[in-house]
Amino acid sequence: MNVTLPLASSLESVSESQETVICLDCTSQKNVSCVLCSLQASILSNRDECHSGQKKAGEKMVLSAAKKLPPLKIGDCVLLPVEKIDRGPSDMQNLICVIVAHKNGVFQLGSSVGKIKGWYNRADIVAADCQFLNVENVPDKYISVREAISGVSLRDGQGYFKCSCKPSKKQCQTNRCVCFKKKIKCNSRYHTRAACLNK
Repeated sequence: MNVTLPLASSLESVSESQETVICLDCTSQKNVSCVLCSLQASILSNRDECHSGQKKAGEKMVLSAAKKLPPLKIGDCVLLPVEKIDRGPSDMQNLICVIVAHKNGVFQLGSSVGKIKGWYNRADIVAADCQFLNVENVPDKYISVREAISGVSLRDGQGYFKCSCKPSKKQCQTNRCVCFKKKIKCNSRYHTRAACLNK
């Protein structure tokens, strides 16, 4: 079935007054393609070219990053940056780790308190200048980054603990005291005028 429609004025190849025949099922005819089918084929071709271009650009970025970053192997000591939300105010910004496994271009890390859950890309870690940790020193248990940074923290990870104990004979010597329960010393700021037995 054929219909006759005027060609759009935007097409420069045909004048406005000229008419063209557009078939509704041009696939049944050999070597004949209507305007709509030609336009559809052009759109699909452009989509394929864009997809392949994006894939090439991604591969180029990966190769460029591989050239800038030195290669790492199992046993190398690295630093893993830790987000603010996962560490306390006085904790280290980087967690000292060692590479315990490597596959498909990603690395599994281990710390002094256990293996870190998940796998990390080469761009996520920084090579350390010295060998602070060995694979043999990594405990065989899996922990999160927050648990790992809490395990090496001087103040038990996120936040600070402080007590509000009132003066007594056994002040800060029972588990009612938050500091005593966490096995840390009370800060002098919390008991500026009162005596404290846990300083």
